Parts: sequence; C-alpha cells; structure tokens
Amino acid sequence: MAAVTVNSVYDNVDGSIRERLFNVTVVTTGDTLVTGLKNILSIACNDTAITKSAPGTGANTGTITFTGTAANALVRVAGN
Repeated sequence: MAAVTVNSVYDNVDGSIRERLFNVTVVTTGDTLVTGLKNILSIACNDTAITKSAPGTGANTGTITFTGTAANALVRVAGN
C-alpha cells in the first residue's frame, strides 16, 4: 500500500462544501489518496479501470483506497 501519484489538484468551495479534483496515477491495488478533507461526502472517478472506497469509508481520515490501476484518472471528492 502506497500513496497514489498526484499529478495535479484543483480546489473549489461552494458554501460549506469543499470540492477537490485530483488527477492521479494509481499504480497498484491498495494505493491511497489523502484528500485533506475530514468528512468525505462523495467520490466520483472518470476511469472505470479503478474502483474506490465508498463515501464515508475514509470519513475520519480523509483517505481513499483504490482497487486496480490507472494513469491520469480524474477523482472528484466533496466534503468538509
């Protein structure tokens, strides 16, 4: 288990919700993404080659765990 490679990240705030859009490379199953959010409300990904833990799974840590591999996958995370 290792950290994903974060190629870029963009932030947006809408009211009390913070959105983060990550461009990541997932090398192996078990790789993790530390989002910087305390409470994850939703997770979306544009690459079907990888799956991610369900919203709330990393709620206390702000960490998402991936299954599969992908390069330049876009991962949108919303929370606070």
